[in-house]
Amino acid sequence: MCIRDRYMGEMESPKYQSSTPIRLHDQMAQPASSLLPEGLSPRPSERAQQSHRPLLTENILTTDADEARALITHRSLIPDVEVGGALAANFYFSRWKLAEISSLIFSVTLFFVSIFQYEAQFEDVDSSVEVALLAMMTCFAVILVSFRIYRYNAMMTFYKSQKIYPRHATLHNTGHLWLLICEILLAIPHPNLITQGASFTLYSPSSKVQYTVYVNEIFNLLQLLQSIFIARMVLGLSKYYDVSAQRIMRMMGKPPQFIFVFKAFLVRYPRRTLFSGLFLGVMIFGFAVRICERRCPSPGPKPSVFESFHNCLWITFILIITGILLLFISRNGSWIR
Repeated sequence: MCIRDRYMGEMESPKYQSSTPIRLHDQMAQPASSLLPEGLSPRPSERAQQSHRPLLTENILTTDADEARALITHRSLIPDVEVGGALAANFYFSRWKLAEISSLIFSVTLFFVSIFQYEAQFEDVDSSVEVALLAMMTCFAVILVSFRIYRYNAMMTFYKSQKIYPRHATLHNTGHLWLLICEILLAIPHPNLITQGASFTLYSPSSKVQYTVYVNEIFNLLQLLQSIFIARMVLGLSKYYDVSAQRIMRMMGKPPQFIFVFKAFLVRYPRRTLFSGLFLGVMIFGFAVRICERRCPSPGPKPSVFESFHNCLWITFILIITGILLLFISRNGSWIR
């Protein structure tokens, strides 16, 4: 006797027969484990679904539309960290990316407000406007720190739902705590009302004069480092860092990294990526040169060349192009391969 005939004979035996018919509604209301024969237990995945999924069909046929909608949108339908799967991955990944977008918005706002506040010091602007900008930057910095902490917590929840990290994992034992501290330390030192007017003097050996350096201008220079985290968050919001891309990177034996996203953009959009990086680099480093050299006195009677933002951009562009050409020559040995 083959295995199939033996199995069919056992299923037709009185042990597995029921004299009481089961109605369709009662069968829908019962859990899946109650319909199994005696001696059999549901699989672990079915036990997890039964423990986290409410019996929606229990009263769904006798309630009106409002009660059914309230039952479907119940809090218990939100997937728990222990469940995992595609539903939990998409839910927690969306919450992580929402926190990422919020952090990006406040980072960009703080970045540009810092630039406006610096330029307002050298223009004929009312002091109340500068005070308003400083107070606005303080509020944005506090909100930005809160969103960055929430973003890392949402990221840890997503990784736990995907079983990448265990349930007891924290920011400290996963190595993300130091990145969070760096982001917070770059958001805290910003131009504010407390350090307004605070300064110290430096001596210039070339012109043999002393010049004043303001503390808020140093904070303006530090705020330019926000561009690193802004670029990192923009890369994280791309399609090359979504759930599917991270799963592919883990299948290749490598953790999800932003360098992979940058390489993907270089392969897919080489000209746009290079020219965008060159343009943004010239703008950011040009403004950094303007902050560092604007207070330095000129050796002659003429005003400093760094008073003009165009001169700062041109000097930065020449420096970057010279460095690229030197790197190209050092790797190839000549101008032409």
